[in-house]
Amino acid sequence: MTTGRVELGLPAEAAEIVDDYLATVARDAAQWVVADFGDPRLLAGSLAHELASGAARRTGATLLATGPLVGLVWVATYRTDGSNWLSNVVAVLSNAPVFQLVLLLAVPAAVVAMAGPGVPGRRLTPPPGLVPEAAIIATSAVVLGDATLIGTTLADARGVTALAVTAILVSAVRAFLAGVAMRRIVRLRAASC
Repeated sequence: MTTGRVELGLPAEAAEIVDDYLATVARDAAQWVVADFGDPRLLAGSLAHELASGAARRTGATLLATGPLVGLVWVATYRTDGSNWLSNVVAVLSNAPVFQLVLLLAVPAAVVAMAGPGVPGRRLTPPPGLVPEAAIIATSAVVLGDATLIGTTLADARGVTALAVTAILVSAVRAFLAGVAMRRIVRLRAASC
């Protein structure tokens, strides 16, 4: 444990003078930092808000990028006898009707979560605080959607194929990672209040 004393091998009297000097400089520096940056609690809250917004934007972009890929795995899993991809999409959506609602919630929320500085932010500028909220909604919807797809597939009487196992694993990993991202954003949002 450090005591705050500087061990320079000086005589005790000189060491005491150096320690006093350094303590005074440290107090002056702390006062300068507070005067320059403001109240540390407000600064920490602002930093947490920026971190939450950044995490929300990355999460929204990731969900929008991975959604179609995961969707293609599920469409391939529920392929019908025909080669028409549209009929395969309909098969997935009819087998898990709650998933339609999840998509209607998750996609716009992920778009809003992705908003902020940069190209998307110039076209869509949500009010402060909405970006983390949208990411929480999007991640919650993704977890619910993946759980719905996994549950309906496991409950299906046709049995679970190798492709279905792949789809289940892909969705399980995405749901887990979405949950981790949601937890981080919730913690950062709480710290920014």
